[in-house]
Amino acid sequence: MPTSGAMDGSPAHHLNLQLVDDLSAGRRARAVLRGCCHEWGVGEAACQVALLLGSELVTNAVVHAAGPVRLCVEIDAQFLRLAVSDASPEQPRRRAAPPEAGGGRGLLLLEELSREWGVRKVPEGKAVWCLIPLSL
Repeated sequence: MPTSGAMDGSPAHHLNLQLVDDLSAGRRARAVLRGCCHEWGVGEAACQVALLLGSELVTNAVVHAAGPVRLCVEIDAQFLRLAVSDASPEQPRRRAAPPEAGGGRGLLLLEELSREWGVRKVPEGKAVWCLIPLSL
């Protein structure tokens, strides 16, 4: 479960969790994120953004990449940082989603709701990350 960091510039709290590689992973990510937000004193607005973006990132990893899927959550004085890694080296791509489509808006959500987001290579594939301001 969540752990506390040291006073050496590391995050105040962090969690690193491997999720099952199926569609239940998004639900599990939301439950874990809700627990972290509650335990770490994250406000309701920032928590709701974290739940939406976290489940979106995890679901995209399950649907568009290969497992394993890992969720990393960190908090410091200003931001909640989410990172979801998967085993695919493929970069996320923006898709044109018609209004009636049930998906295809993940990157738009990241752009609109996070302070900053990006993709970094990790040894097993890639990690998509975002920063959520705590002052929402």
